[in-house]
Amino acid sequence: MRVVFVHGWGFDARVWDGVRACLTDIETHALDAGYFGAPRLWLDTLGDWPCCIVGHSAGVLDVLGALDFSARPVVSISGFSRFVEGPDFPAGTSSRVLERMRRAFGRAPDTVLTDFRSRCGVSEPWNGVPDAASLQAGLTRLAEGDARDRTAARVNAMIVGEDDPIVPMAMAHDSFPGIEPHIVPQGGHMVPLTHPQFCADVIRGVCNV
Repeated sequence: MRVVFVHGWGFDARVWDGVRACLTDIETHALDAGYFGAPRLWLDTLGDWPCCIVGHSAGVLDVLGALDFSARPVVSISGFSRFVEGPDFPAGTSSRVLERMRRAFGRAPDTVLTDFRSRCGVSEPWNGVPDAASLQAGLTRLAEGDARDRTAARVNAMIVGEDDPIVPMAMAHDSFPGIEPHIVPQGGHMVPLTHPQFCADVIRGVCNV
């Protein structure tokens, strides 16, 4: 079974380097949304390729909203099926917060990226030149995406950081009700970077690799 990795907003395929290094005995592929000038290799390139899909953060929402992955195991890491709050999703992020972020990005994208990555616990600069159009489109998907009706048949496991400031436990639980989380003690949002072996162990169990 191949394993395909999908990163979240504001990052690139390098997020998965540590996890992939723990899985060198199997075939892995890390997709890239092209947020920072790398050639875009995204979900629409997979077709019916058999694989296990592992998403991080907004990458999980992208997976759920893309092609038909019902026959493929899906692992959510710090992910969600909806990001903004709503009458039936009170654990989501305030729509006003995201709208302010979208407006600010139009004026000062580098500042918004730096601030967001800092909230995620990452101080290192990004690699490459930000592609404003792609990143803005990603923010739109965060604002409008809602894949809760597709999660039951698709998401097989979720990994949640105990102290995640972006996707708190309540949001993860409401995104994937009925799925017992693999909790990373004191983990933040970037557990693929901080706890690669933990992620790899869960992936092996779910994807039978």
